[in-house]
Amino acid sequence: MPKKKLTMIFFLTTIALLVRDAVALVSVLPPIKLDPTFQKPSISGITEELCLDTISRIERVQVPISTDVHPDGQVGISYVHWPAESDVSIVLLHGFDSSCLEFRRVGSRFASLGMNTYAVDLLGWGFSQLENVTSFSASSKVQALESFLQHVVRDDFCVAGAS
Repeated sequence: MPKKKLTMIFFLTTIALLVRDAVALVSVLPPIKLDPTFQKPSISGITEELCLDTISRIERVQVPISTDVHPDGQVGISYVHWPAESDVSIVLLHGFDSSCLEFRRVGSRFASLGMNTYAVDLLGWGFSQLENVTSFSASSKVQALESFLQHVVRDDFCVAGAS
């Protein structure tokens, strides 16, 4: 067998094993808990129906994170989920100084098209936990987002964002 073909078979086998291990890991992850300290934002003065609907859907979960970011080893990440019957999810990321409410007009539309849709607040923005967080660095934001994806979304997903 030519060397290139053997290399490609080895590469594909390695990828297959990594995917198998990732799927096995997700299936044994402990369930995450809703953040008991979270209070939904006030709807006082808000009249836009899509905004009211989105606010009613906001949840905050405690996801595992390094103790370099939070001394308890977990942090509250807020998000909105518009469920749909789909094996693939779309994860919407807001821009600078914003929140998951940025997607109030498109989240339900994506779901109506059959896309399981999440809008997530990045660490330090929106309605994510601020109390006792010791680092809001870029790497801390990435770590929190990765933990959210692994523990909440779990399925295949694509990412879309606004800036």
